[in-house]
Amino acid sequence: MFELVNYISNKHQSGEALRINRFNQLIDVLSKDFFKRKVEELEVYRRRGNPPPQQAYYNSKLLREFVRIEVVAVGADKEINLTVGADLDYEFAYLIGIIGLVGGRQRNIELVTDEEYGDRWEDSIVNDDTLPYATIADNRVHISWHANINPVEFTYYRFPATPVCDYYLDVNGVMTFLTAAQVHVWATGEIQSNGVVRTIGDPNYTSLTVELEYNEDLHMEILWNVLSVCGIKIEQPQIAQYSEMMKAEEKQQ
Repeated sequence: MFELVNYISNKHQSGEALRINRFNQLIDVLSKDFFKRKVEELEVYRRRGNPPPQQAYYNSKLLREFVRIEVVAVGADKEINLTVGADLDYEFAYLIGIIGLVGGRQRNIELVTDEEYGDRWEDSIVNDDTLPYATIADNRVHISWHANINPVEFTYYRFPATPVCDYYLDVNGVMTFLTAAQVHVWATGEIQSNGVVRTIGDPNYTSLTVELEYNEDLHMEILWNVLSVCGIKIEQPQIAQYSEMMKAEEKQQ
């Protein structure tokens, strides 16, 4: 993707070429923004109980692999820590639902705003332990009632893995990209992506590249976002055309 961005930039002559480190920073931020936007579009229809339009429905199938259901033990503080490795196994992106056991019955725990959470908490009539509710603040889910609720079923979207494009500079200073988990044997004079100059006999290097987890049908839209940040305004079908042009030129070399 990095090569295609700069190829289009050079051909289009209206944007700025990206340095690899800047690309890695951009793709991390834009990938997360893109994911949250897609999920929020779908959740609007789910909450309303309306069937999504065709494209949104198709996207929902592509994003389904990122849904996780975890059984979470809730302590005396009635909080769920959203930090990876605390109460959840993955990086939290968007809450779908929480189910808790109240009075021997499973109940959906309603998600409310901070303000409504505070209002209900202070209202002795509304604050009924049999009608649990929760809010998200400070990277934690705060649950309202005080009955024994262990455990809860926590359903959420996880973020895709952070994409990274790893590389090294060969002895001629040419940037060579590494695929995910690729093992490279160093030659004297090659430079690792962190700037360390290597010599023959150094330990083999395993690439840090992390590929986009999204289905390939979404790659063009992500690439379009990257190009927009670089000042290149083109339609998505043109990206596919540039991609074919780049492949054709590479075959001729």
